[in-house]
Amino acid sequence: MKVICEDFSVCVDCIMAIANGETPEDAETAAAVRHGIENAGGEIVCGSGESYFSWRACDCCGSRLGGDRLDCTLLEGDNVKV
Repeated sequence: MKVICEDFSVCVDCIMAIANGETPEDAETAAAVRHGIENAGGEIVCGSGESYFSWRACDCCGSRLGGDRLDCTLLEGDNVKV
């Protein structure tokens, strides 16, 4: 698979959806997470690094809330459907 982006930073809500298929209970946030994953432009692969605090917007759902982020890699391929 071809790497599209190695600097893909995702929030906790997105990482839970990517890894476990668990979306937030809040309908608006859940919709943003699903939309972000389905329209990422490739397959999101979770990194093995540690999470870190950031104010940077989530590259998946676009959330601008400060919180934990985890670096992921975006690979060419099918999107994950949540």
